[in-house]
Amino acid sequence: MNIISIANQKGGTGKTTTCTNLAAGLAHFKRKVLAIDLDSQANLTSHFGLVPFDIELTVYDLIMNSNIEAQSVIRPLKKNLDLIPSNLNLASLDIELAGAVNRDQRLRRKLKDVSNHYDYILIDCPPALSFSTINAFTACDVLMVCVQTHMFSLTAVEKLLQTVNEVIDQYDLSIAAYALPTMYEKQSNAHKSILKKITEYFGPLTFSPIHKNVRCIDASIAGVPVIEMDRACSASIDYLRLAKEVIREFEKEETRRAIRKEFNQND
Repeated sequence: MNIISIANQKGGTGKTTTCTNLAAGLAHFKRKVLAIDLDSQANLTSHFGLVPFDIELTVYDLIMNSNIEAQSVIRPLKKNLDLIPSNLNLASLDIELAGAVNRDQRLRRKLKDVSNHYDYILIDCPPALSFSTINAFTACDVLMVCVQTHMFSLTAVEKLLQTVNEVIDQYDLSIAAYALPTMYEKQSNAHKSILKKITEYFGPLTFSPIHKNVRCIDASIAGVPVIEMDRACSASIDYLRLAKEVIREFEKEETRRAIRKEFNQND
């Protein structure tokens, strides 16, 4: 099981679009997926066709209430795909958690009870380095950084990775950081240049780029993943390819870990 936090402290980089469509893509390939909306704007919740204000229990209740278990807030969406939704209540999390005990690892503890039920857990992080984001980092083993192929995008990434390294050091965790170039325009020399810089910065931990496509906006308005709205558009092709790349990358590593574990037990 892999827990992937999809993040960038800069807004408008395609985090929610990626979380929605990667989750749908993995489910399409018969992986059991849990998506978690950790943003008070609740765009991931809306993107899956739910009305945030109509939802009684959300990720806010899961983090704040010790008596609420993850299974109580999980909403089945479709075959192989579930969601822990969000709403505006999450906006007060930083204030309410100030000075609280174990405020940085609450989500991690709550997910232990359900993690074995899923192949992938995807966390849509807010565009800020808040307690929500730190909870996502301490819960995950993979960070997927959505980086626009635009000028200045890498500047925000450096600050994000600095925070991740601090979390790794403080909690003795192992988090691998991958880049996902987004909103790529292949006809633009500027975009090609930024894509090259992203690839140089992250090296082999760079996924294939997601091309800019208006059908992503259409799908978000309709409240469905783009692969359900228009399978032939470039965004659908890109996100299904991303799902394949994620499966290839992380399930290969899971196999390696299982082999190493078995070898060590038999040694």
